[in-house]
Amino acid sequence: MRWIYLRPIGAVAAITVLAGCQHLSPEPLDLRAQGETLRSQTLDVPPVRDFAAALDALGGEDCAGFDPADGLTLCEAQAVALWYNLDLRVMRFEGDQAAALAGAAGRWDDPAIGLERGRKSVDEDGGLLRDAGGVKRSWINAASLSITIPLSGRPAAERRLRGTEHDVARLRVAEAEWDTVTAVREAWARWSVTRERVALLDTHLELLEQFTQAAESLADAGELSPTRARLFHIEHARRSAERTREAQAEAEARFGVIELLGLLPDAPVKLVPRIHPGPDPDALIPQPEDHPAIARLRAEYQAAEVRLRVELRKQYPDLTLSPNYADEENETALVIGLGFPVPVWNANRAGIAEAAGARDIARARAIAAYQHLQAEYAQALSALAGSREQHARLRTEAAPAVDTQLAESRALLDVGEIDIVVLYETLGQALAVKQELLNAALAESIAGVRLEAAAAAGAIRLAAPVETDQ
Repeated sequence: MRWIYLRPIGAVAAITVLAGCQHLSPEPLDLRAQGETLRSQTLDVPPVRDFAAALDALGGEDCAGFDPADGLTLCEAQAVALWYNLDLRVMRFEGDQAAALAGAAGRWDDPAIGLERGRKSVDEDGGLLRDAGGVKRSWINAASLSITIPLSGRPAAERRLRGTEHDVARLRVAEAEWDTVTAVREAWARWSVTRERVALLDTHLELLEQFTQAAESLADAGELSPTRARLFHIEHARRSAERTREAQAEAEARFGVIELLGLLPDAPVKLVPRIHPGPDPDALIPQPEDHPAIARLRAEYQAAEVRLRVELRKQYPDLTLSPNYADEENETALVIGLGFPVPVWNANRAGIAEAAGARDIARARAIAAYQHLQAEYAQALSALAGSREQHARLRTEAAPAVDTQLAESRALLDVGEIDIVVLYETLGQALAVKQELLNAALAESIAGVRLEAAAAAGAIRLAAPVETDQ
């Protein structure tokens, strides 16, 4: 018997068209056009207003009357970052992808259609002939259809798996939103303090200029040695260089804030500085189990458990139904085939072992994060208490003392009875104490932000996870 197989390309193409297969619509990546779009974007858009309203409703943040035209406050900047932050935008696309996968999951495998056409050549006695004489030829047409019936329940399990993965993606966005709020608060505090350092040095340089001129006048009058008069000139040069360094640090800190907001570096936006004093620890009720990170890890554990269930379902056989039809010289045959794998050698042991291990890892990660979060809260609480005590001592004891010392030195200088060395040291102490005040204020603000982050005070919640099939 000799068979000649022909590939029915035209039939396959027709079936593909009738089945409604999707096609690619090219979308070229034009980064220059995207840059222009970013440059022309406006901050006063409904999503930003919605975030501002949510932050205002949580309390502790003043976002009422959102208006970026008069400058962005800290709360308004958080609302802008929650919508425009680049990493958040990417994660939201990943969430959309997870939603699309959840909607397309759990479908039966496509049926397979087979078409065959061949020719058989035999002699009158039934033997195979190799020459053309006395040959009897006949055409054979055959068709088959293969359908897999998922008796194992795998599609339902896959639907639930994709649903839990969608929940993980949504909770990951919620966690990233809270992390973004925390990052903006920290960056805002650092930028605000750096800006205050520049202003402090500007005031100090103005005083140095006055004292430098006074010292030079005393030196010209022979009442002060040139060596001591030169101390103020050297100090002015040192502090001018320090001011340049702090101005550069302030510019870099501002660029960091702008990047967190998802804006271009040259965006014409005004930022309103603020050093957040931190929350009242007694008003915080830490609930680590409700933290966005813990909620996401809990969902990841649930997804790992559902994945294990899917892998367990794969060891059970699915039934394959295969009707076959053949026609030869008005003789037809219809055969129905049944097939299913026998889970004897493989039984998806590797997939089950991997999924079981992934579930154990997800459990360990959730437990570790839960304990780590409690440690972070305790550390932030201790840091906040220490920085507040330091800040209070500097503000109530050191700062008034150096202000009094500086005022008395200036008064003595006006009447020409000043010890220039005492004045020089007083200026240095006054600057050092005020810089320490700013450092203490920054430490207090950062500790407060981290305490709120660990306690998840005011974390923005998303809607409840979607319900999926069991």
